[in-house]
Amino acid sequence: QIMPNPASDFLNIGFQLETASDIQIRLISMDGKMVLSRMYPNQLLFANTLEISHLATGSYILQIESNQGIISKKIIKQ
Repeated sequence: QIMPNPASDFLNIGFQLETASDIQIRLISMDGKMVLSRMYPNQLLFANTLEISHLATGSYILQIESNQGIISKKIIKQ
């Protein structure tokens, strides 16, 4: 779960994995630059808030990587 989308200051991310895994969160601008990267070790039930107020308005790709694969979602920063 990723909300709100669009977002202006904070992005809330929450999900549950089948098995514990390190989680890598990346936010990538539409021109391919990584603007945010966070690592969270040994997660099973993940819930976190990312501050995005410093980012420019526009579209970004949020990538969530675990031992179960990579999920990519488009988010909009207002």
